[in-house]
Amino acid sequence: AASDLMDRAPDPAVIAKIHTAAESIPGVSKVEKILARKSGLGLLVDMHVHANPEMSLFAAHELSGAVKHRVIAQVPIVLNVLIH
Repeated sequence: AASDLMDRAPDPAVIAKIHTAAESIPGVSKVEKILARKSGLGLLVDMHVHANPEMSLFAAHELSGAVKHRVIAQVPIVLNVLIH
């Protein structure tokens, strides 16, 4: 319980699942800097996702939404994902 109060990082296996889910989306070229913190019984995730720099803003927004939904669907402990 004390480690939860100190923002202990989640199990590396959970981070690996998040990474795999995000990278599985077509158009994602790289995933890095996955940060997750506990919130209640779940996790809030921040991550950096790389894609084609010539992609339109609309397409980039659609891509980030797809990544967010895939991560939440495949890693049930994840409550929300913020993508940079």
